Amino acid sequence: MPHKLLPYLIALLLLASTVSGTTKPVDDNQIIPGERVGILTKNTTEKELQRQLPAHSIRRILYDEGEGPIVCATEIFPDSNKSAVIVWRDNRGVYTDDKNGRTANEKCNAAPAFSKPDYVVIWRDAWRTQNGARIGMNLRELEKANRKAITFLSCECCGDGGVVDWGSGTLSGSIYSDLDGSVSPTLGMQLNYFEVKSSVSEYRKNGNVVSTDLSIGIKKKIKISQITVNFKRGKFADS
Repeated sequence: MPHKLLPYLIALLLLASTVSGTTKPVDDNQIIPGERVGILTKNTTEKELQRQLPAHSIRRILYDEGEGPIVCATEIFPDSNKSAVIVWRDNRGVYTDDKNGRTANEKCNAAPAFSKPDYVVIWRDAWRTQNGARIGMNLRELEKANRKAITFLSCECCGDGGVVDWGSGTLSGSIYSDLDGSVSPTLGMQLNYFEVKSSVSEYRKNGNVVSTDLSIGIKKKIKISQITVNFKRGKFADS
């Protein structure tokens, strides 16, 4: 009697969908500091990303760490509002052209697959934290999302500074202590205040500015320009 088997077949299908749902990567544009950026988690390897994404959605690039070296990194969703750059812990070599004519790009593309995400850099506005923080959000909105004052770095030479203290707000996230003894947050943000640089400088104390010292008008002109999500592991965290 086939109809008697129907409930069992339905149960098996539901079980299969549940099991597959627990292993399927979540591509939801969400940032959970220290845990994941969309489908990328602290344990995701480059090979896994290559299997999960279409070929045109992942590529190797040379990434300038600013005052640090140029490293070989992985960009996901290039040329889109989901673009993000992954820097890996197991690839900290410096990439430059060599005297034999081999370019830095060639060496980067030929490097073995990476397996230990270090941090992710985001400049595009598709990504969101659970509190709604995103690229382009102004400081007034960010302060509301954090529910506490925000302290950011300010210098006379530029109009861009990183958040140095979330004031134990909702965006504070966790802290990791790296092997060299340095302490960093799992969520980092750069704020662009170039448009109101002269006004912001009036409130600078010891190189920093506290958001609650600024007027609403000034805060609305200060925008998030970069988000960094750290996956580092140190002496007080899992290896």
